[in-house]
Amino acid sequence: MTDADLSFDSVRALCAAREVDLVLAAPPAPYVVSWRAQFSDHGHFFSILAQDVEYLDVPGGLTVGDLWLTTDVDAVSAMTPRWSMLRGLYSGAMLVIRTADAADWRGARPQDLGLIVANTLVFRPGPDWQVVPPVRAHPVR
Repeated sequence: MTDADLSFDSVRALCAAREVDLVLAAPPAPYVVSWRAQFSDHGHFFSILAQDVEYLDVPGGLTVGDLWLTTDVDAVSAMTPRWSMLRGLYSGAMLVIRTADAADWRGARPQDLGLIVANTLVFRPGPDWQVVPPVRAHPVR
């Protein structure tokens, strides 16, 4: 992570403050998976870069409802049956994405959730990055 990279809290605050679509993007380097945050095919607010990806379950494009960054594999594996096999197999950082189709984490259906497990997750500002006040985190327990 460099000084120019964004904190998770600032990225989450932006997603809470405005509608953000994540779409697959061209990676800046080999062995990196990249998503671009935009709105309705316009803008470039930030990018999510995942390197040394261990597990990936994210559609090619989605509208973000909320984000959760954790290393708690037990909590993540309990969120949906398709992630139950994660327990004991993965140890990287986990970015859980709830789509805007679900009103909250508890009511999210399996198709409303996405997951990135990678040894390195970086949030990089785009040319249209806007700083918004941080919001309080509400992790799933």
